[in-house]
Amino acid sequence: VSNGRITGNLGSGKIAVLYEAAAPVPAISIDKQEGGFYTDALNVKMTYTGSDTATYSVNNGTPVTFSSGTTATFGAGAAFGTAFVLKITSSNSAGQAVKTYTFTKEDPNAALKVHFYKPAGWGTPNIYYYDESVTPTKIGVQWPGVAMKDDGNGWYSYQIPAWTKAQVIFNSGSNQVPGASQPGFQVTGEKWIKNNVVHSNNPDVTVVTPTVSIDKSEGAFTSDSLEVTLSYTNASTATYSLNGAAPVAFTSGQKVTIGAGDAFGSTYTLVVAAANADANTSKTYTFKKEQQQGITVRYYKPSNWGTPNIYVYDESVSPKKELAAWPGVAMKDDGNGWYSYTITGWNKANVIFNSNGQQAPAAQQAGYLVTQNSWINNGVISTQAPGDNQGDQLVSVTFNVKNATTVLGQNVYIVGSIAELGSWNPANAIGPGVSTNYPTWSITVKLPAGANIQFKAIKKNGSSVVWENGSNHSYTVSASNPVVDFNFQ
Repeated sequence: VSNGRITGNLGSGKIAVLYEAAAPVPAISIDKQEGGFYTDALNVKMTYTGSDTATYSVNNGTPVTFSSGTTATFGAGAAFGTAFVLKITSSNSAGQAVKTYTFTKEDPNAALKVHFYKPAGWGTPNIYYYDESVTPTKIGVQWPGVAMKDDGNGWYSYQIPAWTKAQVIFNSGSNQVPGASQPGFQVTGEKWIKNNVVHSNNPDVTVVTPTVSIDKSEGAFTSDSLEVTLSYTNASTATYSLNGAAPVAFTSGQKVTIGAGDAFGSTYTLVVAAANADANTSKTYTFKKEQQQGITVRYYKPSNWGTPNIYVYDESVSPKKELAAWPGVAMKDDGNGWYSYTITGWNKANVIFNSNGQQAPAAQQAGYLVTQNSWINNGVISTQAPGDNQGDQLVSVTFNVKNATTVLGQNVYIVGSIAELGSWNPANAIGPGVSTNYPTWSITVKLPAGANIQFKAIKKNGSSVVWENGSNHSYTVSASNPVVDFNFQ
């Protein structure tokens, strides 16, 4: 070529094709493998070819222009687990190339530990480990890997330092697990592998799981505050957290008070957790503080009484609170032997009925405790209106609690919304149940016909109480349906 002219000689019968070749698209590479790094900072050498210009950025920071062979450094002082995305852009007249690489700063003291139960007929197994979630695939030791340590009882182990995850294949001679052309087991942290199953704990060791429980039923409460007793079993440590606050350590049997001074409508989420060396567990309970608008008490008058008076008091506060001095106030005649009175502004009360020197409960006995609208007849308290002529009728009801497994010392009881079932007080629960077909327990109790009750089964061992999970069970007492079957939740 001279002065823009091409000259030359072509052989006879030949064809010459002249064209302008396109410039090659830039190529980008680095000297590190993506994934975890275990130093305080990582130095990455960046190289490109066929480019007029190139830039890099870390975690979408401001792009920095660089020349091929430049080293980018990041990670110094960052917390373990911090991710870094390195973006490299290179361009020329033919186009642009962009590549991104992701790295995570890992704890250099962390290690992946794998336990393997050797099949019969194998010698000492080797472990081959790799990670194909990065490009190119990261390999620990070339096949067949490295010999594992004999821990006894058929178990072998190997610790992979500075790895947080891997795929593993075990082999001995011509044997291997998983089989040829199959991917290795995915493992993180510490794992036990036996009979092709990956376990989080040694499957040959029985794991004792902690349990947590409280002594109150979830849902609404109408007092200014609610005292909840927290309990756990088979745990070395336990914590509770209220409405997302930092967890607080507690000992089994410790009481926590919620709601004091808060506005009505306030809600509470109580998370109780416990742990031991093998396992951990947690449960979440929700409550709502609601205002009691009033308690209407209805009383079925004995046949030889005149108009009954109701005496209302609350001695859970000091000084004792009274609605009116003895003998109280006259009740309103609702007909059919029923009388009523509405106690306004009270969340709970004890009530005693009296007429012409007679009273119920009897002298020197505590009044009936009411916390919501109640019907009282012959000492039976119901929170639902009884049907016609049912005031004197009691039905023997049998509760069959299924799948209620227990430990030594525990028994099964029923507790619920009416006095016959303890008014939700575990100390007054009905039981213990009888088990002729464990783990099914049977409890029989007389209840007022027509009463619509809420109830749960509990497991008791002295002062330790384990409540059912989930919502309350419901049942309307009926002589035609006197058997209640349910599963312990």
